[in-house]
Amino acid sequence: MIRVAPQLRQPRRQPRRQRRATRVQHQLLPQRQLVPQAQVLKFGLVAALGAAIGSLARLQIAYWIQTPSETSFPWSTFIVNVTGALLIGLVAGSPKIMNHETRRHFVVTGVLGGFTTFSAIAVETLNLANTPLISVTYVVATFAVGIAATHIGSLPGDRR
Repeated sequence: MIRVAPQLRQPRRQPRRQRRATRVQHQLLPQRQLVPQAQVLKFGLVAALGAAIGSLARLQIAYWIQTPSETSFPWSTFIVNVTGALLIGLVAGSPKIMNHETRRHFVVTGVLGGFTTFSAIAVETLNLANTPLISVTYVVATFAVGIAATHIGSLPGDRR
């Protein structure tokens, strides 16, 4: 007769009553959340759709407010980023959006993330390198006014 080491033995089956009780407990548990990969895919698609909308809105504003040359103040990007900061402040105070993951990913990450852009600030600042006063004014104004706009946008949410 061959003896099996205790750690290699198969675990004993639970008695029938315990198995049935375990099955009933599983049925009472709340429905499981999506697995992380499925959540990433779902939220990624939702954010991508929102980003497409935000980017198209940004492009439209850039066509409406054209900058005469690469060395003049980039008003369209400035207005887009300040408006986006204001909207993010408003949205941050909205529990209907912030407490719902799908809505938050669509509106904040997607629409407003696609609408505002840091890369445009970086490129336009480099284009303004020959005019340091305008370059510094643009960077400081964008961040200062953007932060102020986000604060102003968040004020209605503070009253709730």
